[in-house]
Amino acid sequence: MEEALNATTNLEPGVVTLPQRTTPFALGVFCLKEHKPDKKACELVKEERAIVLIEKRKNGVYAPNAKAMGTLINYLLETRLIAMHQDQVSLVNMKLLSSVP
Repeated sequence: MEEALNATTNLEPGVVTLPQRTTPFALGVFCLKEHKPDKKACELVKEERAIVLIEKRKNGVYAPNAKAMGTLINYLLETRLIAMHQDQVSLVNMKLLSSVP
């Protein structure tokens, strides 16, 4: 089984590598957006350096942002993997959640 794993991941036996980071090193999180945010906050969201988890729509309904939640999960997973690697904890190769389109 180990040979099959190494063949599919192109890893040498006993070598642990981290995937290239796909999320920013820091991620701002706005839990709730009720009003139009300031210009800087809009820039951070547009540059994907911050996310908005829940937005209040014009009709007063609060709507969760599934893509932002996926981004947050990926960010936390990658950060945890990097921390585990730095602490020299054995890692299992895993794919992170794909973002919702």
